[in-house]
Amino acid sequence: KVDKSGMFKWNISNLYGVVPNYKSSVACDLDGNIVITGLHDSSIDIYQIVDGEVGLYKTLNKLRGYYGLYMVKYNSDGKVIWANGLYLDTSSSSDQIQYPVTTIDGNGNLFLSAQLYGEYVYIYDTRNPIYDEGHENDYRLVVPLDLDSPGTTNNNIILLKYNKNGIFQWYTFVNAGATQLPLVPSISVDNRFIKGINSANVYLSGTYNNTTIKFYEGSTTDSPGYSGASLAPIGSNDVFIVRYNSEGIFDWVSRTGGTNDETNSSIVATVDGNVYFAGEFRSATIDVYQGWSMDNDPNSTV
Repeated sequence: KVDKSGMFKWNISNLYGVVPNYKSSVACDLDGNIVITGLHDSSIDIYQIVDGEVGLYKTLNKLRGYYGLYMVKYNSDGKVIWANGLYLDTSSSSDQIQYPVTTIDGNGNLFLSAQLYGEYVYIYDTRNPIYDEGHENDYRLVVPLDLDSPGTTNNNIILLKYNKNGIFQWYTFVNAGATQLPLVPSISVDNRFIKGINSANVYLSGTYNNTTIKFYEGSTTDSPGYSGASLAPIGSNDVFIVRYNSEGIFDWVSRTGGTNDETNSSIVATVDGNVYFAGEFRSATIDVYQGWSMDNDPNSTV
C-alpha cells in the first residue's frame, strides 16, 4: 500500500503455492478495504498486519482440483477480514480455473469472474471454515459446467456475487461449449462510487472463439435458467459485453468482431449506466452490434 502522495505504508506477501501465470486481481471498496484474488496449486499461507507486525493469519489448503482460486479481504491497515475459495472437481492439469477478475460495488458486494474448464465447480463461502484439512465437502453449491449433460467437460465464464461478509449470493454462466480456448473476462459495476444504492448492474465482457456462446440467468441452485440469449461467431475471435442486474437477471448482450481476431481488454461502467469497453482488433474492419434484449435483434449492426 502507498498513500495518495506515493509514500509506502505497508506490504504483505502470501507465500507458497501461488500460481503466477494467470494473473491476480485486486479491488477496493469505499471504506478502503481490499480483496485480492489469485490462483494456488497447493496450500497458501495468508499473512496479515496486526499492531504493525506481519504475522500468519491462516493456511488455506487447496481443497480440490488442479488449481484453486483464493480470495482474501483485508481492511485498510492490512488485517484479514475473511478468506474464501472456488474450486473445480478434478486434479487434471487440463481442467483449470484461469484469469480471475473482481470488482466491488458501492455497498461492498464483491463480484468475481473467472474462466473455468472442467466438469463441476464447487462454490464455497465464509459461513464454513475452509482453512483446515477435511473441509472440502463444506461447499455451498456444486454446479455442472455442462448444464445439458452434467459430467461433461465444458468451457465457461462464471460470474459470482458475494456480499461484503463473503457470503455467496448468486452465480451465472456464459457457456462456450467443450472447446478449451481463452475467454479472458473483465467486469465492472455502475454504482461503484455510490453507497446505499442497491440497484447495481454488473457488466461482463470476454472473448469467444469460433463457437456459439449461451448466456444464463443468475441462480442459487445447481441448474440456472437459460436466458434465451446466444451469440454466434463473426470471425476467429470475437468480443461480447453482457449486462445483468443486481440479482443476476440477464438484461442485454452485445458483440463486436470481424473476420480476424479481436480480444477483450477492459470494461468500465458509469453511474448513469453508460459502459466503456477497450480491446484490440486485428481485422481490417469490425462490426459493432447493438445491445440485444428480448426486443432487439443481435444481428443488426449499429
